[in-house]
Amino acid sequence: MKQRIKWKGAGFTIAVLCLLSYGLMLAGCGGGGGGANGVSSQVVSGVAATGTPMAGQVTIKNAANMARSTVIGSDGSFALDVTGMTGPYLLQATGNVNGVMN
Repeated sequence: MKQRIKWKGAGFTIAVLCLLSYGLMLAGCGGGGGGANGVSSQVVSGVAATGTPMAGQVTIKNAANMARSTVIGSDGSFALDVTGMTGPYLLQATGNVNGVMN
């Protein structure tokens, strides 16, 4: 008998896609210069959407339980500064898409 795995909805899909995107961004980092004061910042950014943009917030948490959040833009975009945080990270988008809470 086949069993189907039931995921917790769009939030799970968004989190997985965002983490994959973050991994690709890290792979593309090759060092380089910093800002005006020599300090470089690291930013995790992406789009929270399931066909249409999500309205809500995105939170990133690291293994030391340090968390940062930001509001998702009207187009689903978000950016979180993770300077000073050490991975691995857990990224969670919460809010609604077309009036349905995720």
